[in-house]
Amino acid sequence: MTPAEPDSRVPAWRRRPRLLLAVAVSLLVVVLVVAGVLWTGLRRSEPPPVGPGHRLVFEDDFDGDRLDSTKWTDRRGVAPHTYGSPFNPQLEDTLFEPEQVGVEDGALRLSATPRRVQDELGGATYGFVSGVVHTGAHFAYTYGYAEARILVPDDAGYWPAFWMLPTPVDDQWPPEIDIAEFSAALGSTTRPTFNVHWRDAYSEQRQLGPTPYGDPNTSYAGSWHTYGLSWEPGRLQVYLDGQPGPVFAGQDVPDQPMYLVLGMGVARDANPAPAAMTVDYVRVWSDTTSG
Repeated sequence: MTPAEPDSRVPAWRRRPRLLLAVAVSLLVVVLVVAGVLWTGLRRSEPPPVGPGHRLVFEDDFDGDRLDSTKWTDRRGVAPHTYGSPFNPQLEDTLFEPEQVGVEDGALRLSATPRRVQDELGGATYGFVSGVVHTGAHFAYTYGYAEARILVPDDAGYWPAFWMLPTPVDDQWPPEIDIAEFSAALGSTTRPTFNVHWRDAYSEQRQLGPTPYGDPNTSYAGSWHTYGLSWEPGRLQVYLDGQPGPVFAGQDVPDQPMYLVLGMGVARDANPAPAAMTVDYVRVWSDTTSG
């Protein structure tokens, strides 16, 4: 059908308001689209997938000038028996020391620095000192959603991790839930990996992965991202910037209180430049807690 020609009998001054209205509507649509794009780029992540009945039970925005000792311990173990040994001595080349843990500009910094040191437990030597914190002496929970906004260094020699262990501290292993780890030892230095450790019916140690997640064409090292874990009876799922990732389900999902760990490891036979793992906040929503 051929569009009708404008009626030449209608004066131009009467047609002009309609034209102005159309232009105004078009401009409004453009403004809304641009605003939507800007908002999408500025927001940190999607709202956390918190189930009904869950409440915020743990939060630290690191707004002070030092680590909150009512929430965190800055070495492994529990006072007065804390120690700095790495979690994987055969694979890591770092000793954890409290001076490598700091809070500044609203963020937690776990710094790694080359320095030859000897472990007071066993006498092993390591080429780096770095930072670790955990909530084992103060907070643990069973089921819920945990989330942290983290910047990990863009260096393949480091092993930054956000994970969970069972209480009481150092009483048993596994289980273990690795929410986000970056390491050459795990086969991924640019994407986070998800893993779960447990014992089977024959007391043999088993594990899920490690399983990388996120966009295979994107490096998540060197920039801020939000890493989360949804933990339900018989089901675990990780989240990256609010987007769902891999799932682990079944009878081997941990069902006991677990605490949070943030650590800046260094891979053996690596020689990275001094750097830090930086944490903007940590939050947990749950309906059960202990500690």
